[in-house]
Amino acid sequence: MTPAGRRPGGRDTRAEILDAARQAFAEEGYERSSVRGIARRAGVDPSLVHHYFGDKALLFVELVHLTRDPRINVDEMHAAGGVTGAQIVRNFLSSWESGTDDVRGGRFATIVEAVASSPQAADALREFLEERVWSRVPEPPRNRALITAQLFGLAWTRYILRVEPLASADPEELALWVGATIDTLLESRRTEEPGEHA
Repeated sequence: MTPAGRRPGGRDTRAEILDAARQAFAEEGYERSSVRGIARRAGVDPSLVHHYFGDKALLFVELVHLTRDPRINVDEMHAAGGVTGAQIVRNFLSSWESGTDDVRGGRFATIVEAVASSPQAADALREFLEERVWSRVPEPPRNRALITAQLFGLAWTRYILRVEPLASADPEELALWVGATIDTLLESRRTEEPGEHA
C-alpha cells in the first residue's frame, strides 16, 4: 500500500525527483540536502529515490551530466597503486568524454552556466567534489585548489573555447601534457605551506 500523501512510481516520477533535487541542491547546497528531503519535495517515498538513482551522490552526478561518479575514479587510482597527474587528468576527462564533441561541450557548459548564475549551485558542486574526491586524496588545500584550477581550466579550453590543439587532442595526449604539471603539485605535498608552522 502506498503511504498517505505519496505518489507511486510512474512515468514522470524520475523527472520529478530530478526537479526536486535540482531545487534542493540550489537552495540548500549539496551537504545539507538529503534523500529524505528531496523525496519530500517530489512527493514520493525515499525508497523511490534510491530505486532510480541509488544515493544522493549518484543523483547529483545525474544532474550535472557526469558520465561517472568521480569517487569510483579515485578508488581505482588507489587500487592501482597511487595517484599520478596523468591518472587525474585521464579520470577527469572520462567524466565528460562520451558522445559527440557537442554533447561533451554541452555537459560542461551546463555546469558552467549553473555555477556562474547561482552561488548555491557553485557551493553544491564544491561540496560534492570535497566529499567524492578531495576527502580521499590527502593534498594540502593550496594544492587541491591549484589542481582543480588546472582541470577546470583544461575543460574550459577544450569544451567551451575549443582552442587547438587541446580541443581535438586525444585524452591520452592531454593526460601526459597536463599531468606533468599536476605531478609537480603532487610532489610538493610535503612542502610546508605559509602559516602552517606553529
